[in-house]
Amino acid sequence: MRKRILKLKVWLRIIFNLLLKPWKLFISINDFNFLSDEQTISFLKENKVGIVRYGSGENGYLSGYPRPHQKHDKSLEKKIRNILLGYKNNLNKNKYIIAIPLDVILGDALEKRNCQRKVWRGASKFAIFPFLKNNHTYGSPFCFRLGNVICNDKKKYISLIGELFDDKDIIYVGPEENFESMFTPVKFIKIPAKDVFDNFDELKKEIKKEIEKYKKPLVIITAGVAATAMSAELNDEGILTYDAGSLLRWNK
Repeated sequence: MRKRILKLKVWLRIIFNLLLKPWKLFISINDFNFLSDEQTISFLKENKVGIVRYGSGENGYLSGYPRPHQKHDKSLEKKIRNILLGYKNNLNKNKYIIAIPLDVILGDALEKRNCQRKVWRGASKFAIFPFLKNNHTYGSPFCFRLGNVICNDKKKYISLIGELFDDKDIIYVGPEENFESMFTPVKFIKIPAKDVFDNFDELKKEIKKEIEKYKKPLVIITAGVAATAMSAELNDEGILTYDAGSLLRWNK
């Protein structure tokens, strides 16, 4: 019964938000400047900006759904909502690109990316619609997931990712320790696998203190929905940060 009530509340919120902007029901991928996986990586390299990801978890969280790794918190929901609302096509305003799977929710890339259909329907699809801005640039949230990327030459693509890490002092923030094959961090800040937002401010202070030790710091964070908020805030403060999703999916 609780699940049914929660689902009803979630859909009422989505419907209410769409009623405020009914034209959003008729958007298409052509209304946006959506970058492919390779274009997203190139954008990060050329513009020296961070990335803030919105996957199925973040999209569902916008409508009130808790996640297995993060209980629902109104403050966190507000943070990830305001990031979308404040997003500008101006790198002087935003020091990051927002990555949203527009080719999956508005295009035909679901099967090409080996994504589960049941994950990308319902709240995970429609909750993001009211927050999308026409003519804005959005990257691919799959760009670090080798099992989901769409490219012709996987070796070349892996090399392109590697160039992002060249000469960088990587501070990895996450619960997973199997990062050796992807990058070698100068510092590993281990975090809990669940409810990272409970200690959000403390974690942010720890990261900011750590980056002061290095000349070319790059923060790579994998912390679910909390990583979306953390990456946006750190990038806005001039700290290059990649919200990389789950490392366990990088090689899948």
